[in-house]
Parts: sequence; C-alpha cells; structure tokens
Amino acid sequence: MGQHTVEFKNVAGWTKPGNKTVTINVGQTANASGTYVQQMGALMVTVLPQAAIDGGAKWRVDGGTWNDSGYIQTGLSAGEHTVTFSDVAGWAKPVIGR
Repeated sequence: MGQHTVEFKNVAGWTKPGNKTVTINVGQTANASGTYVQQMGALMVTVLPQAAIDGGAKWRVDGGTWNDSGYIQTGLSAGEHTVTFSDVAGWAKPVIGR
C-alpha cells in the first residue's frame, strides 16, 4: 500500500516516458501507462563533382527512391542506414561506410 514509482526501461532508438507515481490502495488495482517516442533523424547527401550530377548521379538510403544531390531524406529512425549511389557512365561510385 502507498505510493510507488514506476520507471520505464531504456530502449535503443526510443525516448522513454518519465517516471510515474501510483498509489496502491487495499483491494484495488492501480494503473500506470507511458508512451515511448521513436527517435528520428534526417540525412542529406551532396554528390560531387557537378559533371557527375549532370551525368545523372543520384543517391538513395536503404534501397528507397533515388534522390538528387542536396536532397534531405527525413523520417529515418536513429541508427545505421545504407547509402548507395547510382551508376553514371564514365564515373566511379563513391565508396562510403554506414
């Protein structure tokens, strides 16, 4: 009986809810709830040189749609993602890590 603190567990890529205080009374069930919020981010890729862009160079993240240089891809979950580059005649694709 009495007041108790409910603490939520850390989960990678999510912001946990704040602690909740509940009061336990004899013969009753106390309820506590919390909402986790997913951590999101964005990515912008610049392709160089301009001649490669003029030749059609594009990039994409995680196999999605092809994007122009300077485009900002939003709505990405926190963590690692894979960036790939399109083939352009006469140019070698950049080699990058994750």
